[in-house]
Amino acid sequence: MPTHLDAAALRARVREAGAGTLMLRGSGCKGITFADAVSFDGAELAAALAAEGAGLTGLDLRCIEIGADGWRAVFEALRKGACPRLATLDLYGCELGPAGGAALTALLLGGGCPALTELGVGGNGLGDDAFGALAEALGRGACPGMATLRAYGNGLTVVPEALCGVASLEVLDLGGNGIGSLPHGLLHLARLRRLDIYGNDRLAAEAEVVGVAGFDVGALFAHLRSVHGGEPPPLEVLMDNWRKKKEAAAEKAAADKAAAEKAAAEKAAAEKAAAEKAAAEKAAAEKVAAEERVSEARARLTKAQAAAEAAQAKCCASGAKAAARVAVAEAETEFKAAQAALTALKPQEEGVPPEPEPAPEPEPEPEQRNE
Repeated sequence: MPTHLDAAALRARVREAGAGTLMLRGSGCKGITFADAVSFDGAELAAALAAEGAGLTGLDLRCIEIGADGWRAVFEALRKGACPRLATLDLYGCELGPAGGAALTALLLGGGCPALTELGVGGNGLGDDAFGALAEALGRGACPGMATLRAYGNGLTVVPEALCGVASLEVLDLGGNGIGSLPHGLLHLARLRRLDIYGNDRLAAEAEVVGVAGFDVGALFAHLRSVHGGEPPPLEVLMDNWRKKKEAAAEKAAADKAAAEKAAAEKAAAEKAAAEKAAAEKAAAEKVAAEERVSEARARLTKAQAAAEAAQAKCCASGAKAAARVAVAEAETEFKAAQAALTALKPQEEGVPPEPEPAPEPEPEPEQRNE
């Protein structure tokens, strides 16, 4: 189990590191075990760096797991100048993902690490977009002395043209990705002395040329000249092409999103219309059924009233007359219930409910004759 460091312990560690490298390595990497593994809160590390990290030249945070919010806090502290002398930053296996990559790019563009010469972002699943943005920031001179960039195992499929503008690069590790080809613009990296591309299945030919260790860069460059037919276009042209590709990709993404939203809206509208139609058909059917029940109840009431009148006219026994009156009362109740149900189904006009249809008035009972 890693040792947990609280705020006080973190500040002590940063203070002890002084002008050297602060090593805080975690347990978040499969197959890698550090005997001195630690855990901590990202916001507390950010506070410790802001308070005590002005002299640090190195920060080794391999396999640390502090979550998206924790990394944002740390990168924001660095962006604000917590460690202005920082030369090396190793973030291998920290599960940054695209969001963490974007926060790191913001740190570099914000000028928080102007002295950075070595950056390790391997094993973070950055993807093409996030790594492309990072490369563009470096190509713009965010870290003028950047000499070593390690991006092993980030799910990359392309080498961004922007990377060809980082003229200070000497060591570039792009191994363990899914890259399909090397850009012609790599020839602009005149200082490059090592290029690791092992573990990219579609670069088998190039990997054989440069060697397993990646040191035969001259032979690789000769291979690229042969493949592409000489020297690459000027760097300015490459960068312009890169920006145009990014803009086109962004426009396509926006168009795809708009099309998806339109399709979703049309589907929702169709579903709503279908639901409204079904509701209207159901209401119409319920109204027809209610009208039929009213008609049937009216017929039964009329029949019961006629039977009551007949009983009176025939001077029936009091029991028969009482039964006839009960039948009339029950028929009236049934009729009123059916009429109320129908009224509830009818649309209200101007907020005033329609008057229910009155029940047939029973005929007055004839006076009893004296026997």
